[in-house]
Amino acid sequence: MAVFVTGATDVVGANLVRALIRRGERVRVLLRNNDPYNNILKDLSVERTYGDPKDLNALRRAMKDCTAVYHTEELNPVEYCPPAAYDDTNAGGTRRVLQVALEREIRRVVYTSSGFAVGCGAPDTLATEDIEFNLAHLGDPYIESKRKAESIAKEFVEKGLEVVILNPGLVLGPLSVRPTIGTALVRLSGTLTKLYPGGGILVSDAEDVARAHLVAMERGRCGERYIVGAENAKYLLLLELLYNLLGFRPVSIPMPRFSAYLMSWMADSFARIFGKAIPSIPSVSVIRRTYMDLFLSAEKATLELGMRWTPLKETLQKTVDWLRKNQLI
Repeated sequence: MAVFVTGATDVVGANLVRALIRRGERVRVLLRNNDPYNNILKDLSVERTYGDPKDLNALRRAMKDCTAVYHTEELNPVEYCPPAAYDDTNAGGTRRVLQVALEREIRRVVYTSSGFAVGCGAPDTLATEDIEFNLAHLGDPYIESKRKAESIAKEFVEKGLEVVILNPGLVLGPLSVRPTIGTALVRLSGTLTKLYPGGGILVSDAEDVARAHLVAMERGRCGERYIVGAENAKYLLLLELLYNLLGFRPVSIPMPRFSAYLMSWMADSFARIFGKAIPSIPSVSVIRRTYMDLFLSAEKATLELGMRWTPLKETLQKTVDWLRKNQLI
């Protein structure tokens, strides 16, 4: 019998697939035809099925005879993306996967949500899994889609499907082949002047997140969410640590909020008018997130799942080493 992993070419999914293989699991994935990121799975002993994740029949074929599902796939680009696309992939995709899992009488699903779906804490008051959500005023389509996906997951719990929810922060580590906020941060750390935003975030090591999925599948409580991550850090600290790893000392100045919003607003407007986003220019939604402190407590995962976290410096070193080895920085 196999286990099924969605989003297997993303940083969380790719590390999870390897962790499952090391444990001796038979792993099945669903890949899009001709996706260049499929190479991240080359030479791995996985069962490959091909099709569109929006196709219920493709999901049914992929989940046939599976005993468990890890749903890690999400849409979270750096640049502008239409709100409907977030909803279709993050919320709609979760509904489709859980619907087929219920049909196939699969025992348990671990769903990868986001720390942003929990809400914002502060340096002196870390947010926990049960805080009252406090980011609705942003109207962020990514955050709203992940919140909706969690609500969908709880609907399926009521229908009898066991679902455990994980909430990582900024995921960094090896196999970060797709463009993300984390990899953008690393790649930009070699330029002469660093404009840093004023916020901060919980950093999650990709290999820690993969391990958390395995443990959550075994003993996570059904219907519960678990924040997974090592350390909360201001973006300025992250950049300073990256500078040291790269042996580089640029000039660092705060990123003016007005200028950042103006640049992103212009890029978003271009994308809406011409139907094509400008690569690597963050959307207004992404910029807003970088000016808040997503400071979260992973105490629940530490106590209930027995998680141990990789130190921040080690996570950054692994990320830089992997990107350099693969000539991505």
